[in-house]
Amino acid sequence: MEDLYPSEPSILRCPTCRRTALHDKRGCRLCRNEALDRLIDKTAGQPGVDDS
Repeated sequence: MEDLYPSEPSILRCPTCRRTALHDKRGCRLCRNEALDRLIDKTAGQPGVDDS
């Protein structure tokens, strides 16, 4: 698995979305951003979540 995402950023094909993009150990930047957006949307509607 270490070879899949090298420590230095490089251009690779993402195994999740199949896009060719800049990757690092955390994976495809586009997939990470989309996942973060989904998480924000999901938690925004939760009661008890403070927006401050």
